[in-house]
Amino acid sequence: METLLINAKTTEKRLAILDDQKLVDIRVQQPEKANVTGNIYAGRVVKVMPGMQAAFVDIGLEKNAFLSREDVPPKKELKDSGGRLSISALLHEGEKILVQVKKEGDDWKGPKVSAKLEFTGYSLVFMPYGDYVAVSKKITDPLKNEELRACGEMWVQGTEGILFRTAASESSKEELKKEFERLKTAFNFLKDMRMEKVPARLKSADELTDRLLSERPLSSFGKVICDDLALHKKLKDLLPEKHETELEFYGAKENLFSVYKVEEELEKLQKRIIWLKNGSYIVIDKTEAMNVIDVNSGKFTGKSSLRDTVLKTNAEAAHEITRQIKLRDLSGIILIDFIDMKMKEDQDRILQIFRKEMKEDKVHTRIVGFTELNILQLTRKKTGANLLSILQEPCPTCSGTGRIPAAETVAYQLERELWEHQYMEEEALWIEATADVRDCLSGKQGEHMERLEKALKFNILFTIMPGNTPAYEIRQKGRLQELKERKQ
Repeated sequence: METLLINAKTTEKRLAILDDQKLVDIRVQQPEKANVTGNIYAGRVVKVMPGMQAAFVDIGLEKNAFLSREDVPPKKELKDSGGRLSISALLHEGEKILVQVKKEGDDWKGPKVSAKLEFTGYSLVFMPYGDYVAVSKKITDPLKNEELRACGEMWVQGTEGILFRTAASESSKEELKKEFERLKTAFNFLKDMRMEKVPARLKSADELTDRLLSERPLSSFGKVICDDLALHKKLKDLLPEKHETELEFYGAKENLFSVYKVEEELEKLQKRIIWLKNGSYIVIDKTEAMNVIDVNSGKFTGKSSLRDTVLKTNAEAAHEITRQIKLRDLSGIILIDFIDMKMKEDQDRILQIFRKEMKEDKVHTRIVGFTELNILQLTRKKTGANLLSILQEPCPTCSGTGRIPAAETVAYQLERELWEHQYMEEEALWIEATADVRDCLSGKQGEHMERLEKALKFNILFTIMPGNTPAYEIRQKGRLQELKERKQ
């Protein structure tokens, strides 16, 4: 059984799933990088557009949200006798309204929202204004389908609606009822809140625990360890009466992820190169359009034929690559350059590994196959910000290329700039530079610096700039004695 670790007592929230002490899933949430899709806001209608049959709602983001007429639930007191009611009959400017983000905004327009809220659980979706009962098409058993519909019709009231997800076929009636009541309580809590401060975010759909529990029940874990007491109590209430899950509160000072060696794994997930147990390694790079993964034999030489060595290396790499794709949440086009395999049956063996390992992936993945150049092609659906985009940001020096200018390059750039000051009126120039740039410009035993000063007709003074990235800054020019005193 798997172990779920929840590190939630700090601002950054993190989840890790371990299977036999091996990391199989990692999720990180930082407030400033959270996805707004699914969030529920208390908003204020700022403009009603009858011509567009839409309204704009201030929800506290940079741009106002767009609310279409079809996403506004009908009001009880209004009867639509002659076709659809206009949006101006449903909303008025200044009105407070609960809305949920359906689609993220961009640089040009705000997000698209709906006033028909949805509360998603593992087995079902509660819709306060859905006004229908539905069952997932993937539940093909007619008896189960009929049983679920009967439950739904019995539980919903008034305008409420319910959609039973595929997982409902595996849940008992008691578990479904408990989940329905939990989701309904969550809605009633928001509805009954006094909306004094508007606009305001009332519920974040990016809460890691909520998102995880919409994918699988808490009782599917053998052990759950949480370091936040309030969340621990909430999880305890979510467990069914009969369960085998061990729920533990972690209150020690040492970080939970450090104790279970997840911090070490997180560091490895941020590196380009991943070494494998057999001495081979893989390199993961991201471009603007795709992810490129390269397999290298490294120190692995094998003990049999070349073909066998190549196949073993590629097989070992295939297992780790599928793991890295899921842990890093890579998406879009993924190209994998395996060590060249001459035989088609060897390629088929690698494809078999990929299909087996990616079968359990929650994210839709399409494995296209090998090209003539022995490159495996696949695509994976994007679900949000991947792990590296959350944990890292582009280097301001290298602009995200992963490389920085060499000390020699920076020194030559400085030399060109110095030549622009030749024959200046001042006696000296004061430069602050990293030690490697100064040494490159000075040359062996300072010979190049002496020749440069003679040619430029002024003295050059250096102070050392701290840092590992080659850099320089021309600080000041003036009389030699004044600059000597100033730079001390």
